[in-house]
Amino acid sequence: MTGLPNPGNRIDPLMMLNGRPSGWTKLYPRRNLVRNDAVVAYCFGSTAPFEWAETAWDSPARLGVRARASLLRRRPGADSAFHRRQFTG
Repeated sequence: MTGLPNPGNRIDPLMMLNGRPSGWTKLYPRRNLVRNDAVVAYCFGSTAPFEWAETAWDSPARLGVRARASLLRRRPGADSAFHRRQFTG
């Protein structure tokens, strides 16, 4: 479970629960893969549950994230985004 970073920010300070393989957990923030992750992009646009295969792996950078995930034994899965309103004032 993680928060979604604002564009240009890192994801590692927002990670709360992590069941991912340790190699992926280290590589993902170090390479800032969040910026090209199709799953994260999908989460920004939807709160409906979805399978990762439904996301748009439509660019070389996104395909690179998926390939690295596979090499590090990251298995296909599902996600659901929770959005919260930011109140100011």
